[in-house]
Amino acid sequence: MDELLLTPDQRWHGTGLTAAWFREKAEWIQRDSGAPGAIDQFFNSTARLLRLCWYDYMLSGPMFFHAVIGLEAMLRVHYEAGPDRGFRTLLERAVREGVITDRAFSEIQPLPNSYKRKIASGLLTHAEQMASLLPTLRNDYFHGFFLLAPELLHLALEVREMADRLTMPRKAM
Repeated sequence: MDELLLTPDQRWHGTGLTAAWFREKAEWIQRDSGAPGAIDQFFNSTARLLRLCWYDYMLSGPMFFHAVIGLEAMLRVHYEAGPDRGFRTLLERAVREGVITDRAFSEIQPLPNSYKRKIASGLLTHAEQMASLLPTLRNDYFHGFFLLAPELLHLALEVREMADRLTMPRKAM
């Protein structure tokens, strides 16, 4: 295990990513969200796993899904929703109500074709596409479909940006 932690995973070779990039993004993702309770622990875990991804590419899936769980927890707090409200329903509501829009994302990157095939047709904005994609990826993973892709790094950052929109003051409904 020590050897693994000292050697960058060769699968990152040629991507342009560096150890410094992983450290910088991990610091950013773990900053205080202003969320109540232990929600930030999901983002702290995301950050720890993100740092380790530099050394072990296989951790990119668990890293990404800790961010997704943090977003779901933020949605539950924002909408005061119990366990009977699904992640997809809450995320679609946040997009429909304009809480999460394309303005949430600092850098929208094109989604790979394998992800585009999982998105419901007719969705035009990136926020709408993410609201369709994230619950599908989550369900696939937690029902036995292992997910491993370099795009998960950027998606985890976007998930945190979505969560950040939920900590802003809510508008009166």
